[in-house]
Amino acid sequence: MELLVIRHGESEADLLEVHEGRADFPLTEVGETQARKMAATVAKEYPPEIILASTLKRASGTAKILQEAIGCELKCT
Repeated sequence: MELLVIRHGESEADLLEVHEGRADFPLTEVGETQARKMAATVAKEYPPEIILASTLKRASGTAKILQEAIGCELKCT
């Protein structure tokens, strides 16, 4: 089994320079662009069979963009 760990794109908390922790900030437009670029690379080089992500907006938003590029199963828990 291989695991690929991906950090979410830029979130609104990053702009505010606050530690997010469990706070639920969404991706910014820049974060969405970062996620799309990551998804294109991952789809070509490391296509996963399943994506596991947090339910937090920044993580699930990044994961959904990746899932759309690949078409595999997405589980947000």
